[in-house]
Amino acid sequence: MFVLTDIAMNNDSVSMTKCDRPVLVDTYRNHKITASVEAGIYVGKVFSKGTQLAYCEAPERAQAEQHLRLIVDRDIEKKCQSRGQTPVSSDELQAALVEIKAYLEPGHISMLRGHYQAEHGAINLEELAVLGHCASTTEVYCIYANIARCLCDELAYSPPIQHNGRDPMLSMLLQASDDDSSPRSSLYVTLTSTIRDALIAVQW
Repeated sequence: MFVLTDIAMNNDSVSMTKCDRPVLVDTYRNHKITASVEAGIYVGKVFSKGTQLAYCEAPERAQAEQHLRLIVDRDIEKKCQSRGQTPVSSDELQAALVEIKAYLEPGHISMLRGHYQAEHGAINLEELAVLGHCASTTEVYCIYANIARCLCDELAYSPPIQHNGRDPMLSMLLQASDDDSSPRSSLYVTLTSTIRDALIAVQW
C-alpha cells in the first residue's frame, strides 16, 4: 500500500541535503527525485530548486520512483491548467532559460549558443549536429524537442496546438519554413525571434 503526502512549500520545508544516503537520485522534468530505505520501506522525495515538495512510501524502489514521477507529472499538469493560455512574457522566458541551463548537456548548450549567434538565427543542420556531437541531423531535432519540453515544464506552459501539424513545443524554438520546397529550407533551421531575443538577453 502506498502512502502519498504532498508538502506545501514553506520555510519549514526539508532541505534536499537531509536526504540520508539515497538509493535513487535522478532529475525528472526539472525536479530532483530521490529515494532512500528507512525501516525496510523506500521513502521517495520530490525537490524543486532544493526545496522538498512531496514524498511517498513504497515497498520497492521501482514503485517509489514511479510514484515520484507521477507526483511531478500531476504538479506540472496542475500548474499548466492554472496558467491556461496566458502568453509567456520575455522576463519569464529569460528566467526559465537561466533555470534549465543546469539540466542541459554542454553540447546542447553549444548548439543553442551557435544557433542564436548565427545571422538571423538561421543555421545549417549539419553545423548544429557538429556542435552537439550528434550522430545525425535527426538527433538534432530530438535534442531540440527535449529542450523545448524542458522549457515548457519550467514555465508550466502548454503551447497552443499548431494548425499546420507541427509539434507545439518545438514550435516555440523553431520557426516554420516559409517554403518547404526550397533546398535551403531542408538544410537550415531558424530560431523563433522570441527565443533568439531571450537567449541574446541571457547571454548563453
